[in-house]
Amino acid sequence: MEDGKPVWAPHPSDGFQLGMIVDIGADTLTIEPLNQKGKTFLAPMSQVFPAEDDVNKHVDDNCTLMYLNEATLLNNVRVRYSKDHIYTYVANILIAVNPYYDIPKLYGPDAIKSYQGKSLGTLPPHVYAIADKAYRDMKNAVVGGFVSHYLLEKSRICMQSNDERNYHIFYRLCAGASEDIKKKLHLDSPDSFRYLNRGCTRYFASKDSDKQIMQNRKSPEHVKVGALKDPLLDDQGDFNRMCVAMKKIGLDDTEKLDLFRVVAGVLHLGNIDFEETGSTSDLVEAKLVGILDILDEENRLPQPSDQHFALAVHNKHKDHFRLTVPRKSKLTIHRNLRDDEGFIIRHFAGAVCYETTRFVEKNNDALHMSLESLVCESKDKFVRELFENSTTTKDSKQKAGKLSFISVGNKFKGSSFIRCVKPNLKMVSHQFEGALILSQLQCSGMVSVLDLMQGGFPSRAPFHELYNMYKQYMPDKLTRLNPRLFCKALFKALGLNDNDFKFGLTRVFFRPGKFAEFDQIMKSDPDHLAELVMKVNKWLLCSRWKKVQWCSLSVIKLRNKMSYRALACIKIQKTVRMWLCKKKHKPRIDGMVKVQNLKKHMERFNKVVNGLKEGKQEMAKQVQELAASIDSLLAKIKATVMTWKEIDTEYQGLVKRSEHLLSSMQKKKQEEEESERLKHIEEEMDKERKRREKEEQRRKQEEEDRRLSLNVTILSFYPNIFRKAEMELKRKQDEEDRKKREEEEKVMQAELEIQLALEREQQVQNAAILEQERRDRELAMRIAQSEAELITDDGQMDSSLRSDESFSDLPISSSSVRAMGPQVQATKAAAGVKKYDLSKWKYAELRDVINTSCDIELLAACREEFHRRLKVYHAWKSKNKKRNDDGSDQRAPKSVTDYAEQNPAPPMTAQHQEVSMNRQQRYFRIPFIRPADQYKDPQNKKKGWWYAHFDGPWIARQMELHPDKRPIVLVAGKDDMEMCELSLEETGLTRKRGAEILPRQFEEIWERCDGIQYLKKAIENKQARPTYATAMLQSLLK
Repeated sequence: MEDGKPVWAPHPSDGFQLGMIVDIGADTLTIEPLNQKGKTFLAPMSQVFPAEDDVNKHVDDNCTLMYLNEATLLNNVRVRYSKDHIYTYVANILIAVNPYYDIPKLYGPDAIKSYQGKSLGTLPPHVYAIADKAYRDMKNAVVGGFVSHYLLEKSRICMQSNDERNYHIFYRLCAGASEDIKKKLHLDSPDSFRYLNRGCTRYFASKDSDKQIMQNRKSPEHVKVGALKDPLLDDQGDFNRMCVAMKKIGLDDTEKLDLFRVVAGVLHLGNIDFEETGSTSDLVEAKLVGILDILDEENRLPQPSDQHFALAVHNKHKDHFRLTVPRKSKLTIHRNLRDDEGFIIRHFAGAVCYETTRFVEKNNDALHMSLESLVCESKDKFVRELFENSTTTKDSKQKAGKLSFISVGNKFKGSSFIRCVKPNLKMVSHQFEGALILSQLQCSGMVSVLDLMQGGFPSRAPFHELYNMYKQYMPDKLTRLNPRLFCKALFKALGLNDNDFKFGLTRVFFRPGKFAEFDQIMKSDPDHLAELVMKVNKWLLCSRWKKVQWCSLSVIKLRNKMSYRALACIKIQKTVRMWLCKKKHKPRIDGMVKVQNLKKHMERFNKVVNGLKEGKQEMAKQVQELAASIDSLLAKIKATVMTWKEIDTEYQGLVKRSEHLLSSMQKKKQEEEESERLKHIEEEMDKERKRREKEEQRRKQEEEDRRLSLNVTILSFYPNIFRKAEMELKRKQDEEDRKKREEEEKVMQAELEIQLALEREQQVQNAAILEQERRDRELAMRIAQSEAELITDDGQMDSSLRSDESFSDLPISSSSVRAMGPQVQATKAAAGVKKYDLSKWKYAELRDVINTSCDIELLAACREEFHRRLKVYHAWKSKNKKRNDDGSDQRAPKSVTDYAEQNPAPPMTAQHQEVSMNRQQRYFRIPFIRPADQYKDPQNKKKGWWYAHFDGPWIARQMELHPDKRPIVLVAGKDDMEMCELSLEETGLTRKRGAEILPRQFEEIWERCDGIQYLKKAIENKQARPTYATAMLQSLLK
């Protein structure tokens, strides 16, 4: 404060006035006002502040001033107000002074557009800039708002000056309300309410509207002095227009009355005398032990609960006379609460019971850091931007797995503030009352903000302003520098501490007092200035030399990078050439491997041919032709460049030839076996016939001998009588022998037919088994091919030949036994094995019938066959899984699959299951790994919960919940290959204790995991199988 510089000293009406220090006392200063020479006054040192060199200069942001105090703030606001600049920044806080008249072009669509997307400080201060910043801080999503400290508006309700009114709505309601509303709300003249009678109680009214206001609604002041006049205000007319506007926006009479009741309630509230001791507020708001702090502390616990919070409140305030347990309440509804479900606070107005249910949930808004990190890595730009400013990547890694507690109160941090200032009490334009405005700035906390900013870098100045201020002191050599480099050179040359200033993008920031110190150094004597120029030149030389060094290092790094990239290019070229070569020749290599595998089986063909008895030469010739074709294809693949399609076409042709040849040999062998068997049977029958003929001849000879001997004896006595009897006896004997022979032949023929029938039935059964195995194999191959899985040729060729030991090692596909299909089907139909023969149905046909059929029996049979084929496929897939398979495709918990293997369900037809279960809807939940089986899986790869919904005997919906990944939801029809293929009886879930859950529990988890949307999309895409769940969802959507 030396060198004759002016200072700001307190003034009763202007707030501060300019003066000079003429004397220094113990704790006061003697000030001589500049506009009153020769007159002095004493001022406390704490209320005297240094002034800027140019007191008429104004800035957009008060922080750019050299001296940052309440006097310079008031002066900057005064100068700007005189030039119709009503907005001023203090850092990010906007001060708005009411101009009490319309400033041209200050507001409007053009002004709004100019501030959109602009940072604070790039344009002159404006309320639009604050609004745009607040909107962008919320990421373009308005989540709510709240009323915070508002100096004028909140305080105006309770107290006004003598010439000031309260809110207009209070007076409009008193003046314009109908008699009915007036009686219901107990309204009266403004002087009847304490919130209104401390200020002006007159209405705004024109000459005509004043006559329409009833006398009993006018205050004595209004009757005596008259109405307030303003061309824009009319309390009674404005009330009527407000009622019309409410009706236009859709408010009915009841809703309007509710709003008026709230306004009248505020007026009546002012007439109530409240008395509250400090003990209640301490109980709620005391630090550490207050109820609110206890609630925040509960939220920080690993496992917070409402019950623990209530008990903590009772334990910490068990002797407090204003706190008690709910059971001591006078109301029955509160006495039924337990001590850990709430507490009672005895307020001055009465006891209030607070139920603590969901207190912790409503106060906590924590987000797990791992989830936040996951969201930050989203490919969706909007989702990623929601959290990109909340934490850095490094912080996310450090805090991963921890909860960052954010209570509801902490949500209001980082708000944007606007301080509205009233320039005068008369509410007229261009009248600046400094003391009144200073008081408002102090009460609104702006002075405290300035004090708080002293701990940081409160003073700031743009580079170009500093350049313009001090370029006159520098030689031409230095003034040619750009403003930023100019400022940096000055600061380095002066040897200023780096902690006293910081460089930004467009300006430099100073610690408190350092801006003035810098200015004083720059305006010092010429000798010191010459020394300063030398230091600046030295710093520039060192800086440029460092730049040269940095450029040299950059060139070296660039050269090394170019060499590295050249080597990398060579490696890339080598890899690409290798890949192209592999792409070109891999189909040929794979084709040769397949053809060579086919060639290996030719020796087995020769063994089969050697076992034939007839047509051996013809079959051997066909085998030799097939071998020659295979050798020809191998030579062709080696000699020419063939595509995969060409190789596969010729390979499939060879496979078909081999299958046809195999089928022919098999048929021929069966014919030989059949002929041998029939020949053997005929030989046995012929032997038996000859044996019986010999026996018959012997018996006849004996009888003939016996008869002749008797006849000789009789004839010797009665020759004529017995000759006739002998002839009759012989005729009868011949007739009996003929009948006996016919009966014996019938018996032999029946026995032969039974034996042949048994053999045919056995042959049909063997053929049926072979046919079923073939179809199971084809089903497994088709499903595997649909999942793009590779089936080895050896497995394909070995597993399909199970009918004969001599053909067990030969390649065969489904076409080799296709001729036996009609015979099997006819046999089954004749024997009545099943009502529906679904063995020849395709997978898609079964699925379509399940989705569309209304025949209960057919539907049940199709479901059984469908799930039987799924079991066959999954069994085959499990048998042929990869060695390094980790079981990630597990469709059901191990406990379920183990139970199905150890306890096979008794056979039951699908129709019987459907009827017996009556399509019951049952729901289950079990862990993926039981606690007793954890030692079997030390890595614990599959952990979580498995949910299942069974529609009758088969599963309809399935969920998998894991703590380390997203939930998996599956529906029948769309996801059959990933779902459990076992029936409800086979899973054993009905016998597991605690496994079955309520439908409501399942549906809650299903909805939380977006299962409804997933099922809805499956229904829309016609992928979902008709079940109870699809029917319920469709009816709900309708």
